[in-house]
Amino acid sequence: QHLEAAAAAAAAIASGDTAMLEQQLKVATKDVAEARSAAQRLKMAAAKRQAELDDARLELAAEREQAKAVKAQLMEAQRAARAKAAEEKRRDGDAGDAAMAAVARDAELER
Repeated sequence: QHLEAAAAAAAAIASGDTAMLEQQLKVATKDVAEARSAAQRLKMAAAKRQAELDDARLELAAEREQAKAVKAQLMEAQRAARAKAAEEKRRDGDAGDAAMAAVARDAELER
């Protein structure tokens, strides 16, 4: 298409046809304007996509931070549960020891 336009322009110059040259200039000017407009639309679409990507990255970072906080809470809850279980086991052991000591005292008293 560009080659055809260049060939037509060369023919118009050779023949001295200024009306044809003016027409070629109008078409070329229109083509340039359309190309610039399309480039601007593409640039705007790319900027929009970049903004969407940036928003998604921020959202993902916030979700990661939230996941870290939840994980920390879970680990703390697990630690507390283990500590409680250990305390209950210790108390059960103490109660068992006390019961055995009472049985031994009772047996000693019966003698």
